[in-house]
Amino acid sequence: MSSVTSLQFEASTVEELIKTEDAQRKSMLLKKSGSTNENDEIIGDFVLSLLNHLLTCGCSSNQTASALNFCLDFIQKTCNGNLIDTVRTLHQSLPTFNTLDSNQLTSTLEFLNQTYLTHFSLYKYLLTVPRDQDYTHLQKSVCVPDTVETLSAAKPEAQWRYEEKVASIKKKYGAMEKEITDKEVVEPEKDVLDCKQHVDKETLRQLVEKMIRQECEGIEKKLDKVLKLSEVHLTREIALIEAKRDLTPAKDSKEPPKRVPSKASASPRGRKSKSPRAKK
Repeated sequence: MSSVTSLQFEASTVEELIKTEDAQRKSMLLKKSGSTNENDEIIGDFVLSLLNHLLTCGCSSNQTASALNFCLDFIQKTCNGNLIDTVRTLHQSLPTFNTLDSNQLTSTLEFLNQTYLTHFSLYKYLLTVPRDQDYTHLQKSVCVPDTVETLSAAKPEAQWRYEEKVASIKKKYGAMEKEITDKEVVEPEKDVLDCKQHVDKETLRQLVEKMIRQECEGIEKKLDKVLKLSEVHLTREIALIEAKRDLTPAKDSKEPPKRVPSKASASPRGRKSKSPRAKK
């Protein structure tokens, strides 16, 4: 049985509910009933709907409290029976309920008919059948989209593709540089000659040759590291140049117009072919 149905309302309780905001009325009602199970939440919705209906009908605080107590007591007495006995009990209880006027009473009975009597089997199952309650809580998270920039900050598609390509190139070759830089060059161990130890010339020569060879190997490894870094840098710069070239493709080369000689300049300037003068 729901704890809300056993509540007894007074005029002060109704006034307190009226002053409370709609979103907090239900929690206040459940707090007064001392229960938080699912049945009480559903019956609490029914009570709040009836409260709003009575206030709409113009009932006072005393009338509203009396009507709420009458309806909850009626539900508590009839929820274990059947629908026919429930309707009979309602008719028998009406003469003792004279708090509301005829219009208010008619409106309240119609409200009970549309809610409790119409869905009697559901209310009966809810209030009388024991069952396990499985509360499933779903945690919702809202992902706020990134702030959209203004149209004035928009870029041409070609420029945007170029910048994205440059960023990917720098990221790729930056990782390669980091890998080469983080790789330590292990210095070869050098044999230390004890001055107090007497060695012959051949042993001393072999020791010097070994130290020179190890020193050369260390220099070679460091040089190899520098060459690899240089190769990465050059490859990156080439890729950036190619990306920039793809952004601004070269215009079609046009050859300068050829000059066509005019008819006047076909023959030597100012010269006309003359026949030799005949000598007198």
